[in-house]
Amino acid sequence: ASPCTAPPLGATTSAGSICVSVLIETEALAVQPAGRVQHPGGQRQALEIADRTLEPNDPDVVLLLTDLTRLYLRKSAFDSAEPLLLRLFEIKRSKGDDHPEVGTVLASLATVRQALGRHESAEQLWRRVLEIRELTLAPNHFAIATALEHLANSCAARGKIAEALSAFQRALSIREKTLGVDHPSLRISRERIADLRL
Repeated sequence: ASPCTAPPLGATTSAGSICVSVLIETEALAVQPAGRVQHPGGQRQALEIADRTLEPNDPDVVLLLTDLTRLYLRKSAFDSAEPLLLRLFEIKRSKGDDHPEVGTVLASLATVRQALGRHESAEQLWRRVLEIRELTLAPNHFAIATALEHLANSCAARGKIAEALSAFQRALSIREKTLGVDHPSLRISRERIADLRL
């Protein structure tokens, strides 16, 4: 049985917060040895209670949205993850449109849109992620290279091969500077570039 049930409308914030906290702790105990919660039911229930009793940007709400989104992404439940990411995006924007946390949420949303076959939207989101990361990170940061690679994949999926090649080559240049030109992990990047040139 659930350790607490949703309080009636009009319940105090403190009571709701306590109930949400109990549910979060209960879910933590349900984590499997591999470090993954098997089912999202507990988080969904906690989020429903939090939505009724807490402010939209309350830390408990953000925590629940983040954890439930991660679980959906692990399960490739992209349709379920998307609306939660949109909520997180609106919350994170209060820190500024160029805040790194905004970029992180948009990167997850871009991944979802790409997985759902919405390549144009994914490309636009990856361009925005790249812009944020270039503004907030060191020029050769690996996260910039990662954003470039995802952008390249989105462009390639839309047949924009020249743009895809350009992004892949920029990413490869960053990785060569940070890892060294002979690093074994660069083989995949070079093969992807070679494939696109065929």
